[in-house]
Amino acid sequence: YGMTETISHIALQRLNGEQPQDFFEALDEIEKDERGCLVIKASYLSDKKIITNDLVEIISEKKFRWLGRWDNIINSGGIKISPEKVELAVQEIFDSLKLSNRFFITGFPDEKLGQKVTLVIEGVWFSNNLRIKIKKALEKTVDPYEQPKEFKFINNFYLSETGKVLRTKTLNFNLS
Repeated sequence: YGMTETISHIALQRLNGEQPQDFFEALDEIEKDERGCLVIKASYLSDKKIITNDLVEIISEKKFRWLGRWDNIINSGGIKISPEKVELAVQEIFDSLKLSNRFFITGFPDEKLGQKVTLVIEGVWFSNNLRIKIKKALEKTVDPYEQPKEFKFINNFYLSETGKVLRTKTLNFNLS
């Protein structure tokens, strides 16, 4: 786990081997702010705490789980939803159905909810049967308020130089 602000990594996570971890181990002191975002206390970098927009679960003094980004939060009917959490469930379902389409979860304006959870998929429309399979699988894996209320299909996603999906640019150019 590294950030531009820290110049280097401030936490490590074992991803494979005999004891893979589902959490990061911080090299420095950590805490959460009132939003639930990671705060780093690294005296070798700064006298001030480094406040991030990364939502985390603090496990212990030096261990945390990354949950998502505060700036991506969807507020649906007053419930705050982390798109990254829903995306993990969608990825497992896509893998099980042998689907390789890129996708992301976002919030679309909704009169009743404020924002509705929406699954944006790169490519052509899936058959109704396939959409039903995905919806049923999601009903078993995510909370009801986290389930996508709508599927949107976009021919091509915009990508950064490093291959990361540019969500805002993709939506602005394809849905305007």
